[in-house]
Amino acid sequence: MRSCRYLFIIIIFFLVALSYSNSIRNGFVWDDNTIILRNETIKDISNVKSIILAEDTTEDMEHTGFYRPLVYLSYAVDYYLWGESPAGFRIINIMFHFLTAVVIFYLTALLFNSDVVAFTAAALFAV
Repeated sequence: MRSCRYLFIIIIFFLVALSYSNSIRNGFVWDDNTIILRNETIKDISNVKSIILAEDTTEDMEHTGFYRPLVYLSYAVDYYLWGESPAGFRIINIMFHFLTAVVIFYLTALLFNSDVVAFTAAALFAV
């Protein structure tokens, strides 16, 4: 039973990798320029307090009313690790997507007591 779960997790990994690996070589798009490239707050990892306490602002510094500290904290870590390389941001997001699919697999397995149902749910989410 456990080895079957590991096989399902490996298949989910490959589903995510095949579905999203083509995005790694693409550049930043749409609001990435505002949220990442022109956002001075995420460019310094020591701005953690500002990231956690502040709401979103647009490129002209108008408040949006959104509060998304985990997203911006993730961007700050990505920027610290990768600079302005979109590939690094994409790799981390693909990794998060895979980990979320694994969580869905295990939660669905607990809820339905079926690895096949759990795999189906996680595989649908993965792609």
